[in-house]
Amino acid sequence: FQNGTGTPNYGLGVFLSSSYETGSHSYYTKKFFSRTSEYFLKRPNLEARWDTTTKDSAAYLIKSSSLASGDENLNTLYFYNYVRGKLRNIPDFKDAGGSNQSSKTIHLSLFSNSSGLPGVPGDRLALPLGGGVVANGHHNVTGGIVSTGVYTASFALTHSTGIAGFSGSVYPLWHWHEDQIYHTGSAIEMKSLFVQNHNPDPDYVTSIENLKPSYSRKEQARFRLFVRSKDWNPNSYTVVQTEQSPEIIEDAYFALYRTVDDYQVIPFGTGSATSPQPTTSVGSYTRLSYDISGNYFDLDMALMQAGYEYALKLAYYLNGSYREQAEVFKFKVEE
Repeated sequence: FQNGTGTPNYGLGVFLSSSYETGSHSYYTKKFFSRTSEYFLKRPNLEARWDTTTKDSAAYLIKSSSLASGDENLNTLYFYNYVRGKLRNIPDFKDAGGSNQSSKTIHLSLFSNSSGLPGVPGDRLALPLGGGVVANGHHNVTGGIVSTGVYTASFALTHSTGIAGFSGSVYPLWHWHEDQIYHTGSAIEMKSLFVQNHNPDPDYVTSIENLKPSYSRKEQARFRLFVRSKDWNPNSYTVVQTEQSPEIIEDAYFALYRTVDDYQVIPFGTGSATSPQPTTSVGSYTRLSYDISGNYFDLDMALMQAGYEYALKLAYYLNGSYREQAEVFKFKVEE
């Protein structure tokens, strides 16, 4: 293939390994499906796999704990710069490819109340060294850009914030220096890690809140999961007073198959039979993202043949093993 360095494009060849090619034994006639084959999912194609998982800690912002490592104590927040419905880079900032060499780099500060602004250090939390915080007690987190219009920053939170009467909720504010504010987020509750909260054998009930009975092949669908513990049993007061928040599955994966013949269109992209791979690894290509609203993933319906029903399955990595969930989510794909 042409790779931009002057290498000639000789196309794609399919052949046996050299030991078979030079041998005297016949391996019979080899047949291949063509691009005009009536079997849509058998047509030859080039498959690209990648992991674009986004793990937004707005769903589970934790205070630092001696029970966890430095990396495990880090939280990561995301800022999506939508302009007229489309993601756009902030002008004069470095872009994801590094082509814009401006010195501007986005910063994140955390405040103890919604009225805090840069330049009011009494409201701004002091943060420990780690992630994008370069020294203990600093108030700014240095962030970065991961793709067009998507900015991120990582930090740790301690119980000592330097704020008297701190309630435990923080307000994120994205800015550059002290005078250029880009976005102020809603309150995010800080949570603590407790050993006694660990469930050695968790069981979940999962639904897809926005599942439609059918999709067009022109759609890029986003599936939103709502996950809760199977043994959740609220009383009447809890139901009336509180809207249940979804639980976050740190490492969840999807698979897709055609129901008429159980043909596997997209297998579980777990990358390993024993443990999840790091985020952005090629192997974990069907891993789900999550944000404050729960787990989600995107699916390009152009991959499927119209006129058929398909089904989604889910697998969660829990306590050292992958567990396929009982629920199956079916939908049709139309032209």
